[in-house]
Amino acid sequence: MQIVKDTVVQFKYIITELDGTELENNRDAEAVAYLHGHDNMMPGVESALEGKAVGDRFTV
Repeated sequence: MQIVKDTVVQFKYIITELDGTELENNRDAEAVAYLHGHDNMMPGVESALEGKAVGDRFTV
């Protein structure tokens, strides 16, 4: 299933500095969940998730 409008999306993340220094992650916590296509997520993240599928990995 691909991520499109009205899809409930759950994801885990790692936030890093440009030099790779890790600032935050949710590896050991529950995944973030939101309803896609309704401005419930930062626009750049939502845009990057559009069309992705379960198991996809990417950098924003």
